[in-house]
Amino acid sequence: MKITFNKPLDRESAETPANYSITGINHTGYNAVPEKVTYNPVADPYSVILYMPAASPLQKDKVYMVNAMGTLKDSLGSILPSKISYVLTCSNATVTKPFIKEAVTISSDSIRVDFNKEIMLNEPSILTSNYILQYMDNGDSVSKAPLSMCIINKTRIILKFDKLDQNTAYKLSFGILQDYSGNASGSDAGTQSTVNVSAGK
Repeated sequence: MKITFNKPLDRESAETPANYSITGINHTGYNAVPEKVTYNPVADPYSVILYMPAASPLQKDKVYMVNAMGTLKDSLGSILPSKISYVLTCSNATVTKPFIKEAVTISSDSIRVDFNKEIMLNEPSILTSNYILQYMDNGDSVSKAPLSMCIINKTRIILKFDKLDQNTAYKLSFGILQDYSGNASGSDAGTQSTVNVSAGK
């Protein structure tokens, strides 16, 4: 959920989940605080993104009150004069779990991995052991983990191996990926976790 204000915010205050709450108007008993809040003062100093808990999803066509509490500060350190509330009708309640959108070889030893959404940069997602490269070698099935990982941002990583053969068909699997709401996918979560690796140009 994206909230846009009329002035830039203090980053620490903007990213404090307790400064926001969502209550149900016709969603009886709904009352939740974001699991995570992100704020980028460079790309968009007026907006925050709220990630609601996976256990407390919004429901399509239900109406909610979105509250920015009076403890929220602007970029000058001034506290809001009072709580700001906005009525929201949920038009899309589809829950999209994180997955690998694309895996592409970019050199003789590296694969670029792009995710469909921002993932939590914590264990096990940032461990090389969370990713396994699979391929056939003279009729034998081979599996190996990356030697190292370079985190580009929350939607892209680079996995480095000892060597990659441009003529070999590779598959990349992952143990688990988790987004900011707590939604998880992967072999450890009982969902599809393998993608074909494309050969880069």
